[in-house]
Amino acid sequence: MSFNEAYAYNNRGFAYLKQREYDRAIQAFTEALRLNPHDTLAYVSYLSRGLAYRLKGEHDRAVRDLDQALRLDPHDADTYLGRGLAYARQGEYARARSDYNQALALGFDRATVEVALARLPAAHS
Repeated sequence: MSFNEAYAYNNRGFAYLKQREYDRAIQAFTEALRLNPHDTLAYVSYLSRGLAYRLKGEHDRAVRDLDQALRLDPHDADTYLGRGLAYARQGEYARARSDYNQALALGFDRATVEVALARLPAAHS
């Protein structure tokens, strides 16, 4: 299968995300990954499917996909922020805080990260 077909499925997934049709977006990103599992496009597919899972409330699946995205690009601030949001929804606040700080270190917008950090319960000593 070709890169172009995977790219088309990714674009379809983005359209479904925009329409808040998360199951259809997940299906499209899954097909993109089946066609093209190992490059920059796959990174985008994992990141986007992770977002769809997170928005759907399936945080475990979101974390798994975002872990895969980070294996392909360990320097992407967006992925750390997204995974931090999923961790926070799971109640894994230390992991969320760590990911938010990593997103900040990689250049994510400080105000956005500070809002996310402020929503976490205070760290226990």
